[in-house]
Amino acid sequence: MPRLRSVILTVMPPRWRAEAQRESRQWMATCRSCGHEQSIWDHGGLRWKSAGQPGMLLVCPDCRGKRNHRIWRDPSAA
Repeated sequence: MPRLRSVILTVMPPRWRAEAQRESRQWMATCRSCGHEQSIWDHGGLRWKSAGQPGMLLVCPDCRGKRNHRIWRDPSAA
């Protein structure tokens, strides 16, 4: 996913790039198995101008397996 994120960010204007990175760091992924939390940006993703709390299948760095994660926004992060 980081490669796709890089491609998307290279075609964005610099102001949008900075805003997308800042907002992506506010979106957190919480593993439903172990409770480990990590930002979408640190997972290699990009989430900008989004809403809701979807579930997403991601590799958990703690469990070391593909697990369902709860995606939510933490405005105090980053």
